[in-house]
Amino acid sequence: LNTAQEMGLVMNRAVAWKPHIYHRLALQSSVMGHFCAVYCLTFDRTGLRFITGSDDKLIKIWTARTCQLYRTLRGHVYDVVDLSVSCDNRFLASAGNDHSLRL
Repeated sequence: LNTAQEMGLVMNRAVAWKPHIYHRLALQSSVMGHFCAVYCLTFDRTGLRFITGSDDKLIKIWTARTCQLYRTLRGHVYDVVDLSVSCDNRFLASAGNDHSLRL
């Protein structure tokens, strides 16, 4: 601790990480739809839907309020590892583990 203080790296204790605030967190809902592990999740720009990408090569679009499946997108040959929604919410980009990109 002395070394950190000497370097000026000590954070204010009032702003420090407080793990006791997490006791109020609780599971609100869970969704079942992928056959394998989910690697990525993102929300659309409206916050009304969320999108998941998985090891099963599928992209699934869900309604955020009810957690019901809205649509399944196919086309990747390998697992989906990243997702991004455009600023105007018109496009979804997905990246596969084979270095492919799909719009």
